[in-house]
Amino acid sequence: MTALPQQGYLIVPIDWQGSVKKISMETGSLKMSGTVGIRPWTETANLTWILPKADALALLNELKAGFFNAVYQYTCNIRGEINLRPTESYAIQEREDGRNLITFSMGFDVV
Repeated sequence: MTALPQQGYLIVPIDWQGSVKKISMETGSLKMSGTVGIRPWTETANLTWILPKADALALLNELKAGFFNAVYQYTCNIRGEINLRPTESYAIQEREDGRNLITFSMGFDVV
């Protein structure tokens, strides 16, 4: 599996969001709730890099080469190595401050 590109430029801390998939059933006075599926939770994070223009272009090209569907390995400070897949959106912010740096943000799901 490929390591998440340009990890050295990632901005930390990274805020991870999790949600649990539950289903509730109610009949008369009986109410039940439980999780659904083999893995009944999702975890997402928005990762942000600040990197030189050439590295930002290389990062974007690598994500495009995987059709934004490739799975990357990331070393999390809490959980160790985890697998990430890009979500459907990203943002690029160009700067005009003479430092030639780009801010690149993209959502990722833990798979």
